[in-house]
Amino acid sequence: FLETNPKNLYSTLHHQISQLLGSDLGFMIALLNPKTGLIEMPYVYEGNERILIDPFPMGEGLTSIILRDRKPILLVKDIERKAQELGAKSLGRMPKSWMGIPLICEDAIQGALIIQDPNWEERFKEDDLQMLTTLAPQVAIAIRNAQILSDIQQTLETYAQERNLLDSWLDNTPDQIYFKDLQGIYVRGSNSY
Repeated sequence: FLETNPKNLYSTLHHQISQLLGSDLGFMIALLNPKTGLIEMPYVYEGNERILIDPFPMGEGLTSIILRDRKPILLVKDIERKAQELGAKSLGRMPKSWMGIPLICEDAIQGALIIQDPNWEERFKEDDLQMLTTLAPQVAIAIRNAQILSDIQQTLETYAQERNLLDSWLDNTPDQIYFKDLQGIYVRGSNSY
């Protein structure tokens, strides 16, 4: 995965998995925000429909169980009962087949990749789970790298804005302002200085 933009990365991943498993599936990327402890769902599709889900706290759903236990889950029949056996509480209508894989990078849980079929039981096989489990470390690294690059770009943009504000202020202030380094050498000054 060479994509560096998180949104494009999710879309590329979705497209590739759709080619392998079918395009009529629900596809979700869940990310655990280490700062807030909330589960964020930056990319959720059910079939061809994009769904927006607000961040939510770790709870008792299947996604939270994957994030907590760091183990993949494959449910292909009688999902509601099997989810309850795992300790999961469901909100809304359960799909007929469900597969979730933890995304772990450098021993830290990044999130989970979730694929579901709302209409057909036994849609997924153990081979599908194994394939996605094998891909999961590369996906986790790609997501982490895309997030880091996005954070760096945002930091650089913020720095450029602050630099422009400082330049504008120093160019236009009537105050005499200057900056010296530790050796006492002038490094910057307002136009009025």
